[in-house]
Amino acid sequence: MDSTQPTGSRWRNICAALGVLAYMIASSIIAVIVLLLIVSIWAVATGGYTALDSMLAHVDGNPNLLSIVIYVLMGVPVALLLHAHLHPRARARDLTPVWDSDYARMAAGDAASGGVAPNPGNAAGAHPTHVIASTSATATMLPRVSFSCIGFSVKSLALIVLLVIGVQYLTDLVFVLYDLFAPSVIEEYTDLLEGSGLTNYGVLWFIATIVLPPLVEEAGFRGLALTYFRRAGVPFVVANIAQALAFGLFHMNLLQGTYTFFAGLLLGFVAYRYRSLVPAIIMHALYNLWGTFGSEMINALLPNLSIVVTIAFGAVVTVVALVLIARDTPATKPLQGA
Repeated sequence: MDSTQPTGSRWRNICAALGVLAYMIASSIIAVIVLLLIVSIWAVATGGYTALDSMLAHVDGNPNLLSIVIYVLMGVPVALLLHAHLHPRARARDLTPVWDSDYARMAAGDAASGGVAPNPGNAAGAHPTHVIASTSATATMLPRVSFSCIGFSVKSLALIVLLVIGVQYLTDLVFVLYDLFAPSVIEEYTDLLEGSGLTNYGVLWFIATIVLPPLVEEAGFRGLALTYFRRAGVPFVVANIAQALAFGLFHMNLLQGTYTFFAGLLLGFVAYRYRSLVPAIIMHALYNLWGTFGSEMINALLPNLSIVVTIAFGAVVTVVALVLIARDTPATKPLQGA
């Protein structure tokens, strides 16, 4: 890294990324503690202990409602950070790192407009992972979380659907391996699933499973964390593995954590490829939908389908979808953000 670059900015962003990941891992526990504090304060203030017991019993008997409340509480800090990123303030000393694939655009387009000054040490044709924001840099030049749909077409959506189908069938491999070598993990996961409310279909289920988790989790893991890593100039592969590991730990279950780690890698790739959280949110929502309602439907239609066939099918479809997504031609205007 060039000696003139503000190293403090780089380490601040790395610490910020790690802080976001740490919060996301512990966010469900923090949300539960906050919820208990809120209801306890309300009970003490009103003296309504009977009403409190009734309310807690109602929430405990409706896991989807509890999940909605927890995700809302989890999402408040994330929403505040998102607000700051969607309305960033540029400073002359800010370091503006870019992915290698962005450098040519930054050097050719943004430098020509006076927004970013490329590193003068790049005369030999190297592709540095950092550039310095000049004093004329605008807020839009800073890497930031993006919810833009530019570059995401109907074809792109079809590829995301294809990837979701492939990954869901490929996930069966994780279940098979745990069933062979650690059956107790399968039993623990089954008990967890029975009390999660994932099969209690309805409006609350839809909000608790299809709407809130993709929004909150993508904003934290693939949005804020990857954006901070990007500002620090961390290579995408390293940043993607870090957020996927945190995503797996977030689920606090060995089996679920294993397959969500690999899902997190793919979600990070999709967000990086399209420079937007929208495709990742759509993929996450479809993944949750297919993993609950869709899998039950397929099992009912094809009850005797061989597990070997489904895993092989999933592997092929996943690879094909990833190749097509990598080759997908975006719109002319590139997206900014994670």
